[in-house]
Amino acid sequence: MAVARALAAAPRLILADEPTGQLDRATGRHVVDVLLATADTLGAALVLTTHDPTVARRLTLQWSMDNGRLRTEPQPPWEPAAAGPHEATP
Repeated sequence: MAVARALAAAPRLILADEPTGQLDRATGRHVVDVLLATADTLGAALVLTTHDPTVARRLTLQWSMDNGRLRTEPQPPWEPAAAGPHEATP
C-alpha cells in the first residue's frame, strides 16, 4: 500500500530503500516490477538500495559500497541479467 501511495503522486524521482527486504521472493519481484514499470511510464528516475544481488541485476546501473566508499566503476558488482520488458541492457 505504501508503494501505491508514493507512486500515485507521479514523482519525477522514486527513492526505494530496501523495498524487497521483508518480502517473499514472488512479492519482491512484483514490487520491483511495479517500480520499474512506473519509473518507465512516468519518465522518472529510480534510486533503489538493496542487499539482494537478484534485485540489483535487474537495474541498468549499479553502484556499490566497499569499506565505506562508493564504487562507481562502469562494470556492475554482479553479472548483469537479461533485460526484462521495462529494462535496458547495459
